[in-house]
Amino acid sequence: MVDPNWQVPPWVGSVLRAAAAGVVVVLLLGELALRMLPLDPPGVVRASEHVEVQATSWGVTWHGTLDAQERRRAGCPGGADAADRLRVDLVGGAVLHSDGVSAEDSMGPAMQRAMGARVNQTVCVENLAEPGLPFSAQTAAVGLALYGESADALVWSVAPRDVWPAVAVGPDAWNFGPAGGLDGQAPRPMGLPGTASTWALAHSHLLGWAAMASAPRGVPTAAQWDRFLSTAVPSMATVAAEVGATLLVVTRPDTHRPFVDQTAAADPYVAALQTHCAAAGVAFLDLSG
Repeated sequence: MVDPNWQVPPWVGSVLRAAAAGVVVVLLLGELALRMLPLDPPGVVRASEHVEVQATSWGVTWHGTLDAQERRRAGCPGGADAADRLRVDLVGGAVLHSDGVSAEDSMGPAMQRAMGARVNQTVCVENLAEPGLPFSAQTAAVGLALYGESADALVWSVAPRDVWPAVAVGPDAWNFGPAGGLDGQAPRPMGLPGTASTWALAHSHLLGWAAMASAPRGVPTAAQWDRFLSTAVPSMATVAAEVGATLLVVTRPDTHRPFVDQTAAADPYVAALQTHCAAAGVAFLDLSG
């Protein structure tokens, strides 16, 4: 039986206050340490001197600033929209960007040289592809580059992981992957409402790491992929038509094998993409086989 005269010893309050203060100190030290790290959480692209993040009316997108001119605008001195040039725009992720390859040997300059040797016309290849760029950011990049301009061809690479959209969180671009769904909904740390959670993620590296490091990563389900393609393929066709370009949708090759050794394999994701392209009357090329 509890003694009705029993009271909490004074030292208990001191212990609790000390514990709370210790937790606060640990959290502050963790926040400081993460801010000093040169690494960002998975799925986060922070604006910096080497990366330009742009929030546009089409959505958020980004591009690297190192060797940008040579890699992004091969054969396009003075602008990509000159009337006497054959203009090709590349859209996609790391493969078309040629991540890990020198700017001189990357896809844009290589294609510009190959096409220039075959056509009696100056060729301009503008490479809008960036590593990790999802379809939402690809669309924004195209809108930004081609607004009020025209192109002759649009080569668009799309893959299952591109379905998860990027969203602007403060000055940065965040991709929440499957946790955000096809609509890119931000997670809610500590149950905070939408606006408050976005503010917290933008201002706390600790919360950002906690939310993103634990978020699942992966490809969509077959149903999600089909739902994505049902709007993405017509959207690509519309964009191409608006700028007067011929659209070619391509898959990504197996980056673990040389291109000459690629072999076709039964891939339900590729098959679904091909089906949607055929239904929309869009040219399709499978680079994985």
